[in-house]
Amino acid sequence: MNYSYHHDFIWHQIGGKEHPDFADKVKIILDIIPKQCSSIVDVGCGDGAITNVLVESYRVIGIDISLEALKHLSAKVSRVLGSADSLPFKGKCADVVLCSELLEHLPEDGFFKAISEMKRISQKYILITVPNNEKLRRRYTKCNSCGFEFHIYGHLRSFNLRKLAQFFVGYNIRYYTLCGDLEGKSFDAISYLENKLANSYFSISTVSILCPNCGGILDFSFESNLLQKIPGFFLDRLKALMNLFPIRKPEPYWLVVLFEKAN
Repeated sequence: MNYSYHHDFIWHQIGGKEHPDFADKVKIILDIIPKQCSSIVDVGCGDGAITNVLVESYRVIGIDISLEALKHLSAKVSRVLGSADSLPFKGKCADVVLCSELLEHLPEDGFFKAISEMKRISQKYILITVPNNEKLRRRYTKCNSCGFEFHIYGHLRSFNLRKLAQFFVGYNIRYYTLCGDLEGKSFDAISYLENKLANSYFSISTVSILCPNCGGILDFSFESNLLQKIPGFFLDRLKALMNLFPIRKPEPYWLVVLFEKAN
């Protein structure tokens, strides 16, 4: 898969648009950055939804694999085209390394390299935001051309605080919180059965999505026949029943964690 092309395709459609759902997260990030810090490297900065706010108060370098995304950064931001798993910076070059909504997208080898690289260039702090305890199968879709199934936003892994912290050995959790819209609880097993038995998949109409397997553009035409509608009906009833239990309370969508290097 050509990751640069894939992300350029997405950012060409959505880059530079307002992100009203980011407001709470940006405010939290601004509030928890330690006062003595002055420099930030934003790894996987995207179109600058967060970066362009931070640069009003800090010296900021934004790095992303997508040239299309970088076009939307403020002129005050130092822009770098590059990959998170091979950061072109000297060691301990930034007071804070920010990585927002990136780790969940990275394949296995790139994931561990990116974390190692962030530790290498961090002077003391690493600030991570990821989806909170996401049930990945809930947002699976299917390519109409080749039949390949994948997470519609390209998420490959799910985190909670414990899972995330285990990748940052040598760092302490200085602060963490949850924020964002409430996400209804779901079950990956039920979502899987909906996909396989009812031909029911996640779809969106706001942007076009490329299949990571064949490169085709999805049209989201998922029609169910009678044999598929029957299990779909019962699976809907099962979800409704399970969501009646008190433990099924919705949770905020994002997890925000500030790590501090241990002495």
